Amino acid sequence: RAAAASKIVVDSLRDHEDKSQVTTCVNTLLKILDNAANKDDDKFRRVRLGNAAVQAKILSVPGGLEALCAAGFELAEDPEELEGTILVLGAHFDRPTLRAVTDSLTAFKSSLGQSAS
Repeated sequence: RAAAASKIVVDSLRDHEDKSQVTTCVNTLLKILDNAANKDDDKFRRVRLGNAAVQAKILSVPGGLEALCAAGFELAEDPEELEGTILVLGAHFDRPTLRAVTDSLTAFKSSLGQSAS
């Protein structure tokens, strides 16, 4: 399941015309996923969809939101904002799924660097 979801995400990212925007998106996703996997604080497992940087770097790129969902993040209401929506990775998330998405994004990032030359 994770492999199929990862392929769909990478295909969406690959089809986007603005490669610099895709690179920024992938770098941001990798940072979020790395923090979510390796840091104990719950704040690293929450992504505020109303955040301007999240909108510009992730949500504006087809496949960005899907990558987080494929990794195990789920939509939820933000308890700290009246009308905010967040993505949350639960405390008992599936590490192999998150790792599979991270690995796919990392491989895709490498291919971006090669195609730029």
